[in-house]
Amino acid sequence: MLYQIVKFIMRYACSKYFVDIQVLNAENIPSDKPVLLLPNHRSAFMDPIIVGTQIKRTSHFLARGEQFGNKIMDKIYARFKMIPIYRKEHTPGKTKNNIEIFKHCYELMKNNGCLMVFPEGLCQTKHILSPLKTGSAKIALESEALYGFKLGVQLIPIGINYTNPHRFRGKVVLNVGEPILAQDYQLAYEKDNWKGIQQLTDDVEEELKSRILVLENPDDIETVHNVEKLVKSSESLRSDLDENWYKRRSFIGNRLEQLKKKDAPKFSKLSNSLNRYFFKLNNIGIAKLSNTFARPGLISVQNFWLKTLLLILSLPFFVVGLILHYIPFALTRFISLKSVKRVDFMGSFSFALGLLLFGIAFIIQARLLFNATNNYWILVIFFFVWPGL
Repeated sequence: MLYQIVKFIMRYACSKYFVDIQVLNAENIPSDKPVLLLPNHRSAFMDPIIVGTQIKRTSHFLARGEQFGNKIMDKIYARFKMIPIYRKEHTPGKTKNNIEIFKHCYELMKNNGCLMVFPEGLCQTKHILSPLKTGSAKIALESEALYGFKLGVQLIPIGINYTNPHRFRGKVVLNVGEPILAQDYQLAYEKDNWKGIQQLTDDVEEELKSRILVLENPDDIETVHNVEKLVKSSESLRSDLDENWYKRRSFIGNRLEQLKKKDAPKFSKLSNSLNRYFFKLNNIGIAKLSNTFARPGLISVQNFWLKTLLLILSLPFFVVGLILHYIPFALTRFISLKSVKRVDFMGSFSFALGLLLFGIAFIIQARLLFNATNNYWILVIFFFVWPGL
């Protein structure tokens, strides 16, 4: 019950933190089969929150064992279905506990459970996919072997794609991959356990790569962004790709990777030319080319006056919202910038801190409103209106 309540709250918080959340191919996650959800890892604990809140299933989570050890916190982690996994580089004295942890995972698969594992084994914000660890394939195949390969365990790669995982009001697309059946690797596993596990891991890695933007050189993302600006601002280049930032960015990134492999000097020349071009635009005061070009076609007088009217009507709501939310928003930004040292924790920390500070602000404002009006109906209206301001 507590899990579902917190999931509802976190799902709502995600809808406010991100301006747009899309889940592609959600039907690939079965509702009644044992599954291992295998996302890439780009933003610390933001990743399990965004995946866990956007899928229908109740998920268990494999988490770093070094954060366990406090009796009170361990009970809280257990309520949220977090399972510790111990790594020899961080907790060498506790790796023997993994034997029981894996048995727990096998039992979870037997009972048609859902387990989320981040197979990279680390968090990094670059547009690369680190080589996958074999743990998830090991859980899947050993679970199947234990029960005669009759469970039907499915491994489901999930690509998490952010416009910027550390910026408020960004966008995120979850691209759910094709299910990979552990049963299909029975012969390979029975012939050689390790080779079967490695083969399954390699296939999961290939499917996961196809669901995210992968750049062999992380610095190339700047070139992708520069081309994207041109596509967004040029009528001749714009297409249906402009309707979806993820499709557009993936298309551009893949084409540029192909060009780099085929003709590296040509790619380098393109990249340098784009960098110089946008550098010159910045020097003359044009920060973003995409904002300097209007959409094709002239704005009609009717549309102009309609937009002006809507702007005037919405202005009071904007002012009220600014007054109510500015302090917690500014505090969240200030504290995050001062406190967070690791880049991959910036978005997660800001999300958690913002949830706390906005909650405190709401309680204080609701109390002040009730003291001023002594009217419960006004308080109820405030409760429903406040989040939308």
